[in-house]
Amino acid sequence: MDVLRDGAPTATLSVGFDLTNAQRHEWVGRGEDGFPVLQGKVEQVSGKFFEIRKTCDLVIDEDTRGVIRMFCSKLVTALNRYYAFGSCFVDDST
Repeated sequence: MDVLRDGAPTATLSVGFDLTNAQRHEWVGRGEDGFPVLQGKVEQVSGKFFEIRKTCDLVIDEDTRGVIRMFCSKLVTALNRYYAFGSCFVDDST
């Protein structure tokens, strides 16, 4: 993804999951002591952490830094709304 100013790129960002593998279990059960225990079939899932990285050699000025900060904030808000409500367009103030 390019951040543009007057049609010229001021930064290039990469948005996605990392290359680390994570384990996903089929369900969460209850152990003998009453605490949750991961149970069932174990599946390897690629991409454990969601990352936003700068992938260019350009020097970032303060205006571009503010735009990137706002983009990250809005992206996190959209992801939280999608996780909580099933849509990033839902207004959680209701």
